[in-house]
Amino acid sequence: MSADVDQLRAWIELSIGSDMMARRLLIDAAKEIADIDPDRALEMLAAAAEAAWIAGDPQAGAELGQVAARLPPADTPRARFLTHLVNGFVGLLNGGVARPVRALRDAMDLAGEPDPDLVVRAGHVAFYLGDDDAAYRLNAQTVAAARTTGAIGDLLFALPRLALAEILTGRWSAAEVSADEAERLARETRQPGLRGVSLAWLAVLAVLTGNEERFQSLVTKTEELAGAHALGVFDAQVRDALHWARGLRELTAGNQESAVTWFSAMTHPAVSGMAAALDRIEAAIHSGRRDEALEWLDQLDAFATHTGVTSEQARVAHCRALLAEGETARSLFEEALTLHAQSRRPFERARTELAYGEFLRRGRRRVEARTHLQAALDRVEQPDARPWAERARLELRAAGRTARKRDPSTLLQLTPQEVQVARCVARGLHTREVAAQLFLSTRTVDFHLRNVFTKLGISSRTELARLPWD
Repeated sequence: MSADVDQLRAWIELSIGSDMMARRLLIDAAKEIADIDPDRALEMLAAAAEAAWIAGDPQAGAELGQVAARLPPADTPRARFLTHLVNGFVGLLNGGVARPVRALRDAMDLAGEPDPDLVVRAGHVAFYLGDDDAAYRLNAQTVAAARTTGAIGDLLFALPRLALAEILTGRWSAAEVSADEAERLARETRQPGLRGVSLAWLAVLAVLTGNEERFQSLVTKTEELAGAHALGVFDAQVRDALHWARGLRELTAGNQESAVTWFSAMTHPAVSGMAAALDRIEAAIHSGRRDEALEWLDQLDAFATHTGVTSEQARVAHCRALLAEGETARSLFEEALTLHAQSRRPFERARTELAYGEFLRRGRRRVEARTHLQAALDRVEQPDARPWAERARLELRAAGRTARKRDPSTLLQLTPQEVQVARCVARGLHTREVAAQLFLSTRTVDFHLRNVFTKLGISSRTELARLPWD
């Protein structure tokens, strides 16, 4: 059947070719089999709908809706899950927010144990809803299951997603470990798209931690990879993650106009509109591009309203505070901090504390400012956000208090792979079990473990288990 050939060609195009060609192949194949194999047609439509949304292709959205209308009502959890995905992505393409968001949320609610594949997919959809808890929980669950069963295919896709969830929730050391392993596995299995995603997340982390040399090296490596290989459906994600990293770098350096230029070039809705939303709105506000800031903020506000995610609502209040003055700004900063207390983005909470402290200091409320500036410094030092820590120290000094630099933990001396090995050993796993879970040889595990003992000044697995690895 030609539909089989088209579907196979589409998967290849999505991985290492043209996502536009993949969408065309999937839609044509779904049309051909819609009446004789609706379940397979639905699988194809769901993949094509997501790709169309990422590419911003409303014409494909209209065609997808027409094919989906030919399918019978969904009568299984999996079919209902996929139907919700199609409705959600097509609705977003058509400019909707409330109903598409509800559809994607309904899809996530169907993910459960009877069909592990739905858990994998739901962990992906969680990012589109800004649901940090679900993104972290579901992707961590997928990674753990993949290690137990040796399902390297699931691990290849879940690790970069877990890394992003860890970035957003302030688990930066863990994110470095996840992205580093994802990059290694993708390189060894020759998956350039997935490797590019992992390298790009590592570049974002390098900026967040102020490691300029590593940032430059990772950008060069990622661009060389993209120049040598077609990245398929991952192309937009990799490109926009690099735009995000570059925009962040300019933002931390005080080059607001340049930062906005990088952020304005982003097109991937999940990266630009969700992951990097706070950064691009802040840059636009500080560069005086109020109209652009308001346009992006209105988009974020509409999404936050319909998802009900507190971390997104906190971002909205933070940005509106930056645009306001006097008691209005003060009230909005307080609102943002209240919302942050209910969410799991400690780094963004620290940024609100810092912005609030700066606002208070400029208003000559130095004593009150110190409380928020100190809170900001305490929070940004834990994930080692050096650019923000230095900014907080400067502001504290201007507010009449000198802050001491915190001594870095010896755990920061370990490489990502050493951290992985150490974590597994600390959980009580034997060398062979560690090797199996990390897809390494026992010899390599022993090598890394010796390095861990040397760097940390310990000599036993018992001592290793007592250290704070979470």
